[in-house]
Amino acid sequence: MRITLIFIFLTLLSSASAQKTGRIDYPAIGLSFTIPEGWVGQEGDGVFMMGSNSLPGVVLISTSDAHSLESIRQEALAGVVDQAAGINLQLSSTLEDLGKQSIGGEFSGILENQSAKAYIIGMNNPYGQSLIIMVATLSNLYNNQYVNVARQIFKSITFSKPIIPPVVNQWKKRLAGTRLTYMESYSSYDYSNPNFTSGGSYAQKEQIDLCPEGYFNYNEQFNMSVGAPGASGMARDGGRGAGKWKVIPNAQGNAVLQLSFHTGEIYEYVLSFEEDKTFLNGTRYFRTSTGENAPVCY
Repeated sequence: MRITLIFIFLTLLSSASAQKTGRIDYPAIGLSFTIPEGWVGQEGDGVFMMGSNSLPGVVLISTSDAHSLESIRQEALAGVVDQAAGINLQLSSTLEDLGKQSIGGEFSGILENQSAKAYIIGMNNPYGQSLIIMVATLSNLYNNQYVNVARQIFKSITFSKPIIPPVVNQWKKRLAGTRLTYMESYSSYDYSNPNFTSGGSYAQKEQIDLCPEGYFNYNEQFNMSVGAPGASGMARDGGRGAGKWKVIPNAQGNAVLQLSFHTGEIYEYVLSFEEDKTFLNGTRYFRTSTGENAPVCY
């Protein structure tokens, strides 16, 4: 089961500045739900998190790439795995049919490298990306209260047709038939040494070609060299893929460039435009469309 999440803390929410209670509405993605009494929530990176002062653990609400109940079922059987984040939760009960094109079950394993248990509900959304509700805590603290919290949120969920903000279509027109390029380089060579043998350097380049027909080509290169008297080395890690691109709204109504690779990977970049400059996730990218800097579309 794929959850758009990089890192989870199994602690109570401590930031008072962004805490939310009551009914939460995200018209841009067609989602509405109610935070249970005694819980508070806040927005994270692609996920809505909730914590309680009386029940140790965390609630996570996130989207899924699945577009049918059967796909959700297959993802559940595969488990929630992210080795880099120390996450490996596997189904430890039978999957229950909860109605409304939804299933739920208990998962056990490792969460942030700690023994954990969770109740997870997957909901098929007729208007877009499916939804995942996960209520998790340490294994020795888990009880039926966590199941009840998950089901309470589940019952409050309302899907509707997304209200697409105008900025999404504006970005679609702005990006179609363009190349987005990010470049960075660094050098720390000791130029006082006549042989230039000490120090090091690296260069990074990311190139995204967005074709008008809706597919893209992608190229990322990272070159590193290090030098020392009598020793040198070179490391390179590059890849190239292709798939479909589109611009979608996030919960806050911002435009997001989504790259869906044929391999199953999905990259997402929040788009912004300042002083005729294009930014992806707050990082400047050069946007070109002609000559040798035109996108390669084939």
